[in-house]
Amino acid sequence: MTDFKVIDHAWLHKLWNTLNEQHPLAPGPERFDYDSDMDEECIKLCDALNCIPGIKTYESCCGHGTSPFSIWMTAESIEALYVIARCVDTRYGGPYQGDWTLKVEDTDTQDMPVIFHLHSPIVTPPNGGAGRYDLPTICNQADTIALHIHDTLKMMAQSPP
Repeated sequence: MTDFKVIDHAWLHKLWNTLNEQHPLAPGPERFDYDSDMDEECIKLCDALNCIPGIKTYESCCGHGTSPFSIWMTAESIEALYVIARCVDTRYGGPYQGDWTLKVEDTDTQDMPVIFHLHSPIVTPPNGGAGRYDLPTICNQADTIALHIHDTLKMMAQSPP
């Protein structure tokens, strides 16, 4: 039986080289090509996710106050999910009123059999609002996760494995 390794050091070294040599750590204007009908609230977090080498977002929805904030993505490797997992973990990502979840989902397709779904917790508005989500709080959490992703990538780029 082999010991479980939290992250593959060869992958971490490759990520460090990629971030230092060619990959921008923060998106610029018109950095990513999104549909014109994309929810504006999702752009900052999608930009941050797409800055992670090996992650590609392909669908998102802010929830519009009636369902969770959600982003669906693909990952080239399990290691590519490391930054996301760390940044949504309440131990590292910050104080959230509930846990954001990164789930593996089956798509029933051959070309993309597995996707990853990042979604917000259920946060009700301070004044109640049965059946509603506190969209401003959830969007603030999404923006905080985006900042943590950029900070984590910068830290990884500055610290060789």
